[in-house]
Amino acid sequence: MLVTNTFWLSPSQDTGSVGWDAALPRVCTYGIFKNKMTNDTLYVFNAHFDHMGEMARKMSATLIVEKIKNIGLLNKKIILMGDFNCTPQQDPIQIFKKELNDGLDISKKPLYGPPGTFNGFDAQLIPQNRIDYIFTKNMGVLSYRHINDKRQNGLCVSDHLPVLVDMGPGSR
Repeated sequence: MLVTNTFWLSPSQDTGSVGWDAALPRVCTYGIFKNKMTNDTLYVFNAHFDHMGEMARKMSATLIVEKIKNIGLLNKKIILMGDFNCTPQQDPIQIFKKELNDGLDISKKPLYGPPGTFNGFDAQLIPQNRIDYIFTKNMGVLSYRHINDKRQNGLCVSDHLPVLVDMGPGSR
């Protein structure tokens, strides 16, 4: 890894703070990785949006896109992932989709697993609410999966399903 940085999802990006109408302080962390064999660089962002504040989620998405633009990364290989606490039709996801690709939308194979990622620890539920995502820029996605595996005792691993993508060459 070459560089890592964290910024707060609030108007005070450099100081620990709660943004807008959020219930809790939230951050976005990113790292810059270089493939030693190809010298190719990958920019990976990870965030967890607030579960209560609608304005905080929308402003957090706007802030992340602005950060990506200000760093000058729109022509670079980017992965943005996280628990965005929003369904696909909500504003924050639409803000991301103006500049980035939803990995599910560009996957060469159809989604493997249930349509949603939030199970609330209900082992019998087939999740319908998708709130966890992997977005890309200038990268291809071969497959996209919501992993609904259970522990040996039949209970859920988490209240969210892990999201797994197989990245491939190409840009879309």
